[in-house]
Amino acid sequence: MKDYAHCTKCNGPVEMGYVLDKSLHVTAACWIAGEPPATFFGKRSSKEGHGPRIRAVRCKECAFLELYADGPVE
Repeated sequence: MKDYAHCTKCNGPVEMGYVLDKSLHVTAACWIAGEPPATFFGKRSSKEGHGPRIRAVRCKECAFLELYADGPVE
């Protein structure tokens, strides 16, 4: 995985996290700092199967959020 050290928008420091999908509870998704719990990527209801894990990088200065998919680009 790439080392994300600076914001691509303002060059400020960034923090790695993930986006918690709350769609089943009819609320907006939210960003969470750090790594997701081990059981977070358990069984999915999607018929398409499992895709690449998504990482969310958030700037500590301007709050710009970027999403990156793990794994090689096909």
